Amino acid sequence: MKQSRRNRKQQQLLKELENNPFIEQACKKIGIARSTYYRWIEQDNSFAQLAEHSQQHGRTKVNDFAESKLLENVRNNHYHSIAFWLRHNHQTYRSEGN
Repeated sequence: MKQSRRNRKQQQLLKELENNPFIEQACKKIGIARSTYYRWIEQDNSFAQLAEHSQQHGRTKVNDFAESKLLENVRNNHYHSIAFWLRHNHQTYRSEGN
């Protein structure tokens, strides 16, 4: 892969990881093999750091979305969501071993 094409693909991948932190899905979306991603991060420490940062940003976005759905379910009286929220956010409802 030529350097300019590689740089373009790397930039596309970084942007995709900011929206979708799942490596295999992000690679598929931009049309590269997962093994290419791992080769790039192994060969280029700077790219590896940028990829980690992008992936962390993507995780934050997914977590925000998941929390909004959890709270939506709590508002809709979904028992399992209410129990989950309480177990993880209120000392009284935490069970031993969690």
